[in-house]
Amino acid sequence: MGRDIAVFNAGSSSIRFAIFGAARPGCDPSPLWRGRIEGVGHRRRFAAGNPDKAFIRGGNPNPIADWLYKGAPDPGLTPADVQFLVDLYDDEIAYFDGQLDALLAELRRSGRLDDTLIVFASDHGEEFLEHRHIKHCRDVFDVEVKVPLILHVPGVAPRTVPRPVQNLDLVPTLLDYLALPIHGQSFEGVSLRPGIEGKPAGDGLQHSLSGSFRSVADGRFKLIHDLASGTFALYDLRADPGETRDVLPRERRAFHRLREALTAWLARTEGAGAAAESVRKAEEELKKLRALGYLE
Repeated sequence: MGRDIAVFNAGSSSIRFAIFGAARPGCDPSPLWRGRIEGVGHRRRFAAGNPDKAFIRGGNPNPIADWLYKGAPDPGLTPADVQFLVDLYDDEIAYFDGQLDALLAELRRSGRLDDTLIVFASDHGEEFLEHRHIKHCRDVFDVEVKVPLILHVPGVAPRTVPRPVQNLDLVPTLLDYLALPIHGQSFEGVSLRPGIEGKPAGDGLQHSLSGSFRSVADGRFKLIHDLASGTFALYDLRADPGETRDVLPRERRAFHRLREALTAWLARTEGAGAAAESVRKAEEELKKLRALGYLE
């Protein structure tokens, strides 16, 4: 992907990106291009064969969602069906990868790449029954919340930043690099510029929320808290990246440390002792998403 690339430990779906002209005195930086690329008519590299079920052939997970969440008949899903959906998903990513390469090549050919700040990010991942759910907006496991984050910053040497970061950090980072005033506004995220430029930065914690679930991760462990039930689960992301084994009983020190961090974050963002109100608001948001057809 060329030079001047910073890759963060921030993998996922609806892949979106924005390209900003670099800030200059008297210049109003604005996106040169932004959007969502859909792969239509491209040759498949991963999804092979011709599944019997029409909705599987068409890459439509909604009948599965209807079965899981609406009481619709069991669609008779097989492991091969699920794998075909995963393969179609990988085909979409492969298509996008080729188109992004073409876009970067054109920027390079036109002489704009070295004067352009590029952000490659995603809003969420997709679940394929790894945790008994389909699609997204159901939980805070990594299949849904761990996403790619790559920045091309003119004049900055390429490097990989292993420290966990958050999408909330993007706006402060862009404002920092574009030298735009914030006029007294505050952000929950922080600028990633120090980490991009090889300087110490931040506490290295990632927070996520979806419905009644809240989580905090430090790159090694992730603690998930269900506000509705009051329960906790702790996962060792290095030993168990699929988050299938709760290690809370034997990792008490990590649990207490992350619980303290999660409690502080919740008090700061939602208010201390506000679990019931947070669950109520989450249910309202889910209703709105269902009304829009975004969620089953």
